[in-house]
Amino acid sequence: MEMDPRAALSAAVVRLLTPLVRVLLRHGMAFADFAELAKRTYVQVADKDFALPGKRQTDSRISVLTGLTRKDVARLQADNVASDAALAAERNRAARVLNAWVLKRKAEDGTPALLTMDQFAELVKEASGDMPARAVLDELLAAEAVQIDEGLLRLLTQDYRPQGSEKDGRRLLILGEHVRDLLESADHNLTHPPEDAFILRRVYFDNIPAEAVPALRAALRAAGEDVIAKAREQLAQADLGDDLVAPGRTRVSLGVYYLEESGPKSPGESS
Repeated sequence: MEMDPRAALSAAVVRLLTPLVRVLLRHGMAFADFAELAKRTYVQVADKDFALPGKRQTDSRISVLTGLTRKDVARLQADNVASDAALAAERNRAARVLNAWVLKRKAEDGTPALLTMDQFAELVKEASGDMPARAVLDELLAAEAVQIDEGLLRLLTQDYRPQGSEKDGRRLLILGEHVRDLLESADHNLTHPPEDAFILRRVYFDNIPAEAVPALRAALRAAGEDVIAKAREQLAQADLGDDLVAPGRTRVSLGVYYLEESGPKSPGESS
């Protein structure tokens, strides 16, 4: 039985918005603020992705596409919002250094080696060009990825995952990046034939006894970490680093997520 696409889209939007609105309310963002961001995003996407071939996108056409008034479109086009591009660049450089540490600075047992400050500075120069070593170290310390142990630097995690407080914006930015990648993958699959689809799979069951959950959580976390470690190795071999610009430069990402929810859900299935 086919489902009406508009009804399916409405249901999907409600599902997507439910956890997002929970985050927004917890951090004090009122609906009016969210609505303004939604308007701005509608204008940006219509301008960038929905121009007619060979024609300059106009405010009038953006107005038709989005349902916003031309006055709103003009205002939003002129309203420059602070971008997190600089922060993203810093995080990317920090992640490059962390990946190089995991892959190229190993102790005899295969774990990431302890580094002196000089060794860390060499690693930063190798993995992140002219970025100041102290700036990268401060970012990794703030993310609780590194600690200083008797003058040596110890890597605490093999992935760049900021662990700051609830008020720390780093985790919110990471949330946006991860969920964006997931949605971009889903959008790709909606607009491309099955043979060109990206992997977007999950498996879930909804009648797991509570006492079994801790062991499952640990086992599935270990399985996910193994997948990420193997992906890191493969991507690092193909990546040209910061010194060269790859022909047809492409960003490649593989994500893993895990979820627990209480209460009855849909029948267990894999998809």
